[in-house]
Amino acid sequence: MKRKYDQILEDVMPLLEANPNHKLYITGHSLGAALSTVASFFLSCEKGIQTPVTCINFASPRAGDKTFLSAVTVSSKELITNFFNRAASN
Repeated sequence: MKRKYDQILEDVMPLLEANPNHKLYITGHSLGAALSTVASFFLSCEKGIQTPVTCINFASPRAGDKTFLSAVTVSSKELITNFFNRAASN
């Protein structure tokens, strides 16, 4: 995850620097949704990324443990990270 995260950060930072008024939205489905949950938290902690970082997921499994939940809960008050998860209604 760390190497892929660094690659995403290298791709995203120049785009955000060139477009300072743009917001960052991250999305994923299923396992990708769990990864986007973790990535959006860490991206919202990066210097130079405008918050809020919005995470919109589809059919996401639970991501992280109690420590991760505590970190997201505490930081969301400061970073205003938004998490949305939409599951199919069958």
